[in-house]
Amino acid sequence: MAIIYRLLFSAAARFLLINEIAQFIKRCPATNIFILTFLIVIDLEQTTHSLGLKVPERLINGLMLQPLLVTVIYQWRLTRPEEAA
Repeated sequence: MAIIYRLLFSAAARFLLINEIAQFIKRCPATNIFILTFLIVIDLEQTTHSLGLKVPERLINGLMLQPLLVTVIYQWRLTRPEEAA
C-alpha cells in the first residue's frame, strides 16, 4: 500500500511542478539530461523492487553511472569542432 502512496505523491508533484521543470529543461540541457537519466534509473529500481523482482545490487550501482556517461557524451558532442565534410 505504501508504494501506491509514493506513486500518487510522485505523480502529483510532477503535475504541480511541470512548468518549472519545463523551464529548467530549456535553460540547462546538459544538466537536464543528467537528471532525467538518473531519474529513469531510479524509477527502474523502484519498479523492479515494487514488483518483487530480484535485481543484483551491483547492476543497479552500475546503472547509476549511466547518467554521468550520457552527460559526458552529450557535452563532448556539443564542444567538439565540426568535422569538415
